[in-house]
Amino acid sequence: MNESSQEETQWDRKVYEALAAHADISGWDDTEPYLKRHAAEHAASAGQLEDLLPRRRYLSNADANTLLPLLRAPLGAEAQALSAAFRSGADFHRSEERPAVRAQRLLLDRARAGISGGISEEEADLLWVPRWCARSSLHPAQIDTLRHTSPVTAVAFGNLEGRPIAITSSSNTARVWDLATGTTLHHLTGHTSPVAAVAFGNLEGRPIAITSSSSTARVWDLATGTMIRELTDYTDTMNAVAFGNLEGQPIAITSSWNGTARVWDLATGTTIHHLTGHASPVYAVACGDLEGQPIAITGSRDGTARVWDLTTGILIRELTRIDKLTGIRGSAVGVLGDCLVAISDIGIWDLTTGTAIHEFRAGFFNRTVAFDLASRPIAITSLEDSIAQVWDLTTGDTTHHLTGHTGPVYAVACGDLEGRPIAITGSEDGTARVWDLTTDDTTRRPTGRTGRTGHAGPVYAMAFGDLEGRPIAITSSENIAQAWDLTSGTAVRELAGYTGHTGPVNAVAFGDFEGRPIAIAPALGNARVWDLITGTTIREITGHAGAVSAVAFRNLDDRPVVITSSRNIAHVWDLSTGTTIHHFTDHTGPVKAVVFGDIDDRPIAITCDWGTARVWDLTAGSTIRELIGHAGSVNAVAFGTLEGQPIAITGSWDRTGRIWNLNSGNSIHHLTGHTGSLIAVAIGHLNGQPIAITGSYDHTVRFWDPLTGIQLGRLDFPAPVNALGFSEEAGLVVAFGSELIRIDPPRQFESHL
Repeated sequence: MNESSQEETQWDRKVYEALAAHADISGWDDTEPYLKRHAAEHAASAGQLEDLLPRRRYLSNADANTLLPLLRAPLGAEAQALSAAFRSGADFHRSEERPAVRAQRLLLDRARAGISGGISEEEADLLWVPRWCARSSLHPAQIDTLRHTSPVTAVAFGNLEGRPIAITSSSNTARVWDLATGTTLHHLTGHTSPVAAVAFGNLEGRPIAITSSSSTARVWDLATGTMIRELTDYTDTMNAVAFGNLEGQPIAITSSWNGTARVWDLATGTTIHHLTGHASPVYAVACGDLEGQPIAITGSRDGTARVWDLTTGILIRELTRIDKLTGIRGSAVGVLGDCLVAISDIGIWDLTTGTAIHEFRAGFFNRTVAFDLASRPIAITSLEDSIAQVWDLTTGDTTHHLTGHTGPVYAVACGDLEGRPIAITGSEDGTARVWDLTTDDTTRRPTGRTGRTGHAGPVYAMAFGDLEGRPIAITSSENIAQAWDLTSGTAVRELAGYTGHTGPVNAVAFGDFEGRPIAIAPALGNARVWDLITGTTIREITGHAGAVSAVAFRNLDDRPVVITSSRNIAHVWDLSTGTTIHHFTDHTGPVKAVVFGDIDDRPIAITCDWGTARVWDLTAGSTIRELIGHAGSVNAVAFGTLEGQPIAITGSWDRTGRIWNLNSGNSIHHLTGHTGSLIAVAIGHLNGQPIAITGSYDHTVRFWDPLTGIQLGRLDFPAPVNALGFSEEAGLVVAFGSELIRIDPPRQFESHL
């Protein structure tokens, strides 16, 4: 560094230190907007970004659009963890302006990033502080989140006036994004059905996007966001689209459900070739060159890939089928060593010989793409369980497991951003995510479905209990139930696995049987009772007509009883004998939730179906009353007392909760404000005051005063909330996606409000 550069750096540092000191004194919440927007730029110029990130309340006030591009620079371990936490909530921080709300979300994401400590006394007084997070899906390679309002079904990478862009589709619209800033450049509207595929190309020197929907493809000018023309020669739904060149002319290839593909002249909008022969829908298309000859590749549900001469439209060869159980749902053309290869979601073919040379080992994929990374060809495949994998095609090994999506990954694309290779993934969860493929992935690799720490899929249900003097939570997921030590956040017992259950574990309950702690974990048409000390099955409850969707436990006249629901019926069982005590059969829809309680020392059960919760006398087996008011399926219910009166709280698909007086059957409060279906509810006490809690698919947990029905506060999560549990001793435990987090309440909850 020359003398002039040194002086400039020293000056930048002095400016940064003065600005940061001023903001620290005034408080970042109250400092000037200029510092919130530009402090990161000053810090980066001075080489002091690592000094800025941990400053108290800076990240909860930072301008996300300014800071996020700067976080792609190399950082030390502590700053990199803070950067990963901030980047994981990029879309949240762009849209949320309230520092206190952002500070709460940052605390959650810090725990997900493995950052412990660093919480001030004031924050502990006012904020919900995470104690631990199990099976975090936060990945350090994620650098941005592009938020949509519905599933992202297709993605493509391109360049617009020297800027890297992404094209994404969601519902009937495609969007064009500036990847450097994460902002939307254009909304491509006009399709009347969901956009199934997108591609990037050039037409007469103009960058274009091609989008396909139903029987129409549209060509768009990316500079203006306006449509150039429609390709409308189809009578069936288009599944895929690719851009290419034929004798110097831009072309598009589209494929359809009717088993055909078409080659289009983009200059005129006319069909050049009609490629026929597949026996099932064609899901994938790609363009390339084989020995100087322009070719197209089509992949079909019939399990075959075909190579076509683009000049004549004649079939060159059919590629050997690798996996006879799956169709081909993605394809690309790349170079592997000295060979030109076709790459699909099931394997790789040598295009010169037409023979299969590699098979992917992970089963069924949704989409795949390939490109060259520093002279090392890779493929990216998307799994059904929300993970995208990056494969080194020279070795056949995986280099990255990209975790973070909370739904299946429908689309992948590759490109480069600031000279670094990136991947873009689109998911059912309504997001497209951008990943830095130079980021080390060694700490993120799963060890197999049952070997992972925690659930491999979404958590469906939760119950609190006690195991040998330790507070525990029991959670359920796909084919597995687990018990967690709520103090340490470690899994202490796996209650079910592939050998114990054959379907989703939709519900779970805790109880005691003959002096031993038990868990009841239903799946499909049975419910298994597990000894929590030994982890073994001690009883199986059979006789349901379908999948068991809800379960609860209590002691009734010194008898352990269980209530289960299956379809429109709830059953009450004597656990000692395994026999049925009652069948509750008056429901008009599937019973989604059950709970036990008491009214005037009379034992009751509450069952929930479509729009109604029903209160039953457990002794007589008859209906006491119906709780009517919801406009959709009632998904969750909890029992409690309020000023000595028995109450219930319910949560529904209608996006509301209700608090009911069980003596009168009246709805005393209507809890509105959620923007997604309510999935979980709880009642408890905090600092001596009653509190009601609701969890929703809108990614929030909300707190309510059950005396007034007023919302007291909320927590924002990065994924839909599937289950929750609360007690004043154990705190709040929330399951969102496949993650589980324990959060301790504010020490001064009223101040927090």
